[in-house]
Amino acid sequence: MLVTIEDVLYPIVVEINNYLSSYILIFLLIGVGIYFPWNIDVKRFSMGAYRCIQLFNGNP
Repeated sequence: MLVTIEDVLYPIVVEINNYLSSYILIFLLIGVGIYFPWNIDVKRFSMGAYRCIQLFNGNP
């Protein structure tokens, strides 16, 4: 009985694919979903606060 390289590598590739698609992908999606909205909110808040301070100091 001949064993091809595909028969040997297929289970390994399937295991790697399952691991990547279940754990790492979920972690990255959650991380990006939290990071980018928080980052944008912080930037918008800091820009608004800077503009308010400028207005209170008399700078247009």
